[in-house]
Amino acid sequence: MMILEKKSKIIINGKSYENINISNVSIGNNNIIIGGDFKNGEKISLNEFSEKQITIIVEGNVENLKVEAGNVIVKGNAGTINHSTGNIDCNDVLGNITNITGNIKANSIKGNASTVNGSIKIY
Repeated sequence: MMILEKKSKIIINGKSYENINISNVSIGNNNIIIGGDFKNGEKISLNEFSEKQITIIVEGNVENLKVEAGNVIVKGNAGTINHSTGNIDCNDVLGNITNITGNIKANSIKGNASTVNGSIKIY
């Protein structure tokens, strides 16, 4: 069972989105969707960021995280993570974690972990 924090913060390339309810986060199709809706009603477009490399930092726990591209740092625990391209760094993964291209680092992984082009490191 995952205990979610009531309010958390997501930082994308240095821009903070604070006091948001996080349960499900999806980043792709040029948008960021949190909890099944655009950031609590506000659409976040990845076009806002001029950098080619996106870095996403989640400060708090997240139940489901789906990211198409970008490096992801979860400063908390994650239920499941599905990622396509980029590196993942997380405290504990309580479910499964998949990554196609990139490395996975976590304190512990309770479910299955897989990456096609990368490494998996438990520290």
